[in-house]
Amino acid sequence: IDFPYWKRYKKLLLKSLPYDVVDTLDKSTDKIIDFSGDPQLKMDTRGLVMGEVQSGKTASYTGVICKAADLGYKVIIVLTTSNEKLRSQTQQRLDKEFVGYCNVSQLSTINIPGYLTGEEKRAESRTNILQDFGKAIKSATSFNPNAVSEPYFFVCKKEANNLNHLIKWLSENLNSEGKNDAPLLLIDDECDYASVNTKDPNKDPTRINEKLREILDLFTRSSYIGY
Repeated sequence: IDFPYWKRYKKLLLKSLPYDVVDTLDKSTDKIIDFSGDPQLKMDTRGLVMGEVQSGKTASYTGVICKAADLGYKVIIVLTTSNEKLRSQTQQRLDKEFVGYCNVSQLSTINIPGYLTGEEKRAESRTNILQDFGKAIKSATSFNPNAVSEPYFFVCKKEANNLNHLIKWLSENLNSEGKNDAPLLLIDDECDYASVNTKDPNKDPTRINEKLREILDLFTRSSYIGY
């Protein structure tokens, strides 16, 4: 495996960070991705990554996302809090460090310098700095992971209505068992916010916890990582 996404991200990191810091990130993300499961096999893995405040959380899960894309994960979702400004900031950073472009950069009101250009690998981002996954995006595109060579990518708020739209969109092109065969990586940023179930898990889970389960249950191969 050539790891083009990771190599691109590493090159970007080395412009501002010492080599030993980037090397440590490389090794730690290798450990996380090793625990996440083989995307070529049926799997249902769940894990938690913990670190100190300001210890490079976003850099860590960006590295994991890059390596997951290189390994063949076809659907990558990052969930943020319910704050749209924070979601947009996360999208902006991941556009630069993973996706490789901003899919609204043609708008004159958007000025985000430093995006990677001229790279062959570009994830199919279905959210952008202006829009979470909503009804308009759901209606404009269809979900068919076999039709694209690079992974579908989303940065979504933990907000039930938008997640419902995402779940309905991901429910397209299911197999005879009502599942999707594309391997899924679900990154839950700040997973102590809204994701933890505080009710009866089998009868009445909390809304966001229920939506997380519904997303994961759609796939025969899924890996959940809470940060």
